[in-house]
Amino acid sequence: MLLISDNLLLKYLEANEQFKLDEFINKKLFTVADTPLTYRQVNSLDTDKLLTNDRTEKQGWRKFSFKELVYVLIVHELKQFGLKHEQLKSLWECFFQEPTKSEKRTVAKIELNKGMGEIAIGCVFEQVEITLVLDSKGEVIFFDPIHYLLFSGKPSLQIKLNDIVNELLKKIGKEQIPIKWSVQEEVLHGAEHKLTTKEEELLTIIRNSDYSSIRIKKKDGEIALVYAEKIRDGSNGTTTQDLVEMLNTKDFQDISVIKRDGKIVNYKIEETIKL
Repeated sequence: MLLISDNLLLKYLEANEQFKLDEFINKKLFTVADTPLTYRQVNSLDTDKLLTNDRTEKQGWRKFSFKELVYVLIVHELKQFGLKHEQLKSLWECFFQEPTKSEKRTVAKIELNKGMGEIAIGCVFEQVEITLVLDSKGEVIFFDPIHYLLFSGKPSLQIKLNDIVNELLKKIGKEQIPIKWSVQEEVLHGAEHKLTTKEEELLTIIRNSDYSSIRIKKKDGEIALVYAEKIRDGSNGTTTQDLVEMLNTKDFQDISVIKRDGKIVNYKIEETIKL
């Protein structure tokens, strides 16, 4: 399954048209020596129908595309965790299964077909962090950052596709691709952009270093009032007249005063702010 935002799908299609990504990732330029696998391991994957095999002659050297190298590196990583070949069938489908002709692109997010792997790799080239998740049954899901936060959770193996792609780009002497939209970025800044007006006002109050404590009153589940407290030192000569003037500056506030030997030692101002 491919869980990405619709705008990413559109960006991939635009990038594919501009940079010819299909041609780059599917052109067979590499050999077994460019993979971390031995010839025996490659033959084993071939026997179990977990590789494509379009050689016209069995004696010819096997060639791999960039996409196939990505797939092989993922397989190699998963096998370190003891996965068996029968658990990799869905992964193969995500990279090599031909889609039905009438639905070649439109069902890329629904059925398992090679469009999923190609779009996921394309998103990496668009500087988006893509996480490949595989559960114990071999089900594969590609997540963008927002969908990863929303839907991932059950026990699984997870691989950052960006690491795999960049490892290969470095190996073939091409520039690696930085990540601009990541899960960390979504956690740190994504929620802030979705704050309501009241939440933004409350955040401004909380960040105000003048206030020593904040209390919030809600009405019908919504923030209604904020009680913001300031504590001030009165030993610098604060007078009763000063406090009266402070009271007159705001319509909703309480002032508590502590006096010693007839002098104001400190005072507390609690402002009531309606949101």
